[in-house]
Amino acid sequence: MAENPARASIEPQPTPDSTTARPPAPSDNADGSVVSPLVTSFSPPRTDVSKSIQHPVTGKPHTAEEIAALKAWALQKGKSMGMGDEDELGDVTDYVFAGALAFEDTMHMRNLIQMSRIRPLQLRRAVTVNRQQNAQACMAYLCGKVERKPCGPCSRGSGPFRECVTVDGSLLGACASCHYGGEGSRCNFHLSSKSYLS
Repeated sequence: MAENPARASIEPQPTPDSTTARPPAPSDNADGSVVSPLVTSFSPPRTDVSKSIQHPVTGKPHTAEEIAALKAWALQKGKSMGMGDEDELGDVTDYVFAGALAFEDTMHMRNLIQMSRIRPLQLRRAVTVNRQQNAQACMAYLCGKVERKPCGPCSRGSGPFRECVTVDGSLLGACASCHYGGEGSRCNFHLSSKSYLS
């Protein structure tokens, strides 16, 4: 007889009543904040999805639902955008920002997001941001410094950016164009190159 109550106390746990502990639908929130299960599953632990995030270039606030849509947009396979391209979620600058959001769970990307933008995006060709190093390179281009003497690959027109841009303490010293696509070690400014020069 003692075994049945013990089993009875365990069995009710997986019943449908346990689903009420999950995040409520946006319309059910008493405090008016927006919580989406989709956003919660993709957001890094430090992100408070009930608050809006400002676009670092335009200053436009984005809601939790918009952030989820931007992340999904950035992670689409086969998606690329160039100068002047637009679609339902925005232009190439919005696309780059979406890539930053998609990979904001890394310390490296968080640092790049917090830096001031000092130049507009200028591309030689379309970019894709569904890979972490590509999104990092695009963000680095917006806030880094233009090298007076470009690296070898940039001087030959390699990479997606029109200028050879580096960020102190970021991308292992490589410029944004070389870092894009995971080719940072070919850059003259990469830490491995500097070690041989010194």
